[in-house]
Amino acid sequence: MEDTPGRRRRGLHLSLALVLSLAAGVRTASYIELRGGPLLYMHHWTESDMHFFRDWARGIAAGDYLSVDSGKPAHSWHDNFAREVHEMTGSTEPYGPDYRRRLWDRWLGAPRFYQDPLYPYLLAAEIGTIGDRPAAVVAAQMLLGVASAGLAWFIALELFGPGAALAAGLLAALFGPSLLFEVLLLRTSAITFLGLAVTAAALLALREGASRGWLVAAGALSGLSVLLKSSALLVTGALLAVVIWRH
Repeated sequence: MEDTPGRRRRGLHLSLALVLSLAAGVRTASYIELRGGPLLYMHHWTESDMHFFRDWARGIAAGDYLSVDSGKPAHSWHDNFAREVHEMTGSTEPYGPDYRRRLWDRWLGAPRFYQDPLYPYLLAAEIGTIGDRPAAVVAAQMLLGVASAGLAWFIALELFGPGAALAAGLLAALFGPSLLFEVLLLRTSAITFLGLAVTAAALLALREGASRGWLVAAGALSGLSVLLKSSALLVTGALLAVVIWRH
């Protein structure tokens, strides 16, 4: 008779394969459904965050490696607000793009980054290697979505067991907001993936007799998370507290 550990391993492999296959299939179907509509072209809307990130990345790829001139918002409401302030203060300087830029640079504390910089630099790397191809970014973000479903499966397995792992993986694979954000030039899918990856690496690092390499991996992934979205410092702080408590 077949040994129970072997049967359990095969069951887990089938469970994970189901989660990953469903996540990939749903995303493929979603892309086919959406490619004839406007959602995949939202980065052309100049008032959107998608356009802001793409424009910032183009500036970096063009040689502005420190984002001195790139990465500043220039939506219509920024112009309207600056124009109102110009009129209220009674400035004698003619209003124009230079005035607006100086005003917003002062308000934003330039040369600080307006947004956390990792995502636009990743987009710039994509532009510099394969060209400005938003479809390639969408494909990469969908792959992150599939990987995130797998990570959700693993985390639930570690904490709660095989049944919870399958349920968590299926829910992650079918989570509607993830499908939406993966087709937009936004960092949401990367934030989700890195958050789950940090958690998974931390769980592996906290196992009895675990290699210290997992702790290094958790720290490195935490650093990337902070560069992607600075609020990840909360997760990093919690992880550090757990490590100190355990060791």
